[in-house]
Order: sequence, then structure tokens, then C-alpha cells
Amino acid sequence: MADYHLVYADSAYRNTNIYANSNSYSLFLTNPIRNVQRVELVSAWINTTSVTNTFVFLDISELRTPYHQDARKAAPGTGVAGPSALYSFAPIPLDGPGGTTKFYKESSDFKIDGYYPSRLDSLSRLTIAWTDIYGVTVTSNNVTGTGCILRVHTAKGPIKKSIINTLPEPVPLDRNINMSVVGFLLLGGLLLILFVKNSRNE
Repeated sequence: MADYHLVYADSAYRNTNIYANSNSYSLFLTNPIRNVQRVELVSAWINTTSVTNTFVFLDISELRTPYHQDARKAAPGTGVAGPSALYSFAPIPLDGPGGTTKFYKESSDFKIDGYYPSRLDSLSRLTIAWTDIYGVTVTSNNVTGTGCILRVHTAKGPIKKSIINTLPEPVPLDRNINMSVVGFLLLGGLLLILFVKNSRNE
């Protein structure tokens, strides 16, 4: 059975002595959330003053997922060119007028979620950055102006570690083994150990 929690994260809550700008900061959850299986973006907002991009990326380090990828041009001889916003949590279109606050809403924009098949054992911190396609923070805006609301789905019950599920079945005992032969071999091994030990003591 699954459950979910709503998490409200606003740059207004950041420690401005450490994080002067609202484009990159860390927040701690009041109560850690355990056994995280899926996270949905309900809403997000960013002050677009000084932002010239048509898209920005909401990157949450703890919620990066290999299922979120971007398409890039190939650099000659090197494959994909340069760093990017690969694996970031959510792309946000800036489809409003510049200098205002862009509000993303799951009901009117499009659905964004991250899925974690192995589950996140615990989510206690959100390390948030707003970046461009190259993974560079998009603005030095130092006013309160970014945030998001997350719907965090959890799974109840113990986590089944895959290593346990992949162990082979125990090998059945061969009933045809001559136990007297086994006993003779064990006795011989014991005598050999005693002989070597006595030889070293002499």
C-alpha cells in the first residue's frame, strides 16, 4: 500500500547567510520521509527577472533520475557535446512575459515525476538549483522568487534487497555419499594439521 506527502519548498526559507541567491540553496525537511518510490512536481515558480532562457531546469540533487534525459547535438569525434542538465528533476518552460514570476502547474502545463524503483531510503534534504540547458544557474536574482511543491509517494513494508532475491537455491545433500569416506578424509585433515603444528613447535 502506498502513501504520499506534500512538501513545500520556498527560497524564502533558505539561510541567506549561506545562500545569498534564490537560484541555488538547500532546505531540510521537518520530518524525513522514508521509502520514497515516486515524486511528482505539483507546482513550481521562479522570478524571471534577468532570465533570458526559454526553458529552465529545476535540479534537485536528491531527486535526480536516469529516466530524465535531454537530446543534444553530437560534437565531432567526441559524442555528446559539453555538460548539460541531464538527469535534472524537471524542465520548466518560461512561456510568460519576462520580468514576472513563472508558475508551473501540473494541471495546466504537463505532468513531471521521478520514479525510483529501488526506493530512496530517506529524503531529509532538498538541494535545489535552477539551471539552464548546460547546468549553469540561470540568474543571480537575490530576492525571494523560487520554489516548488512536491508530492512524495512512499511504499509501506520492508525493502527487499535484490541480492537476497538472486541467491541460488541450496544444493541438496547427495544421499549416495559414503559417510565413512567423508569421516576418513576429515580425520586425515585433522591429523595433518596437528602434524604441521607440532613440526613448527620443534
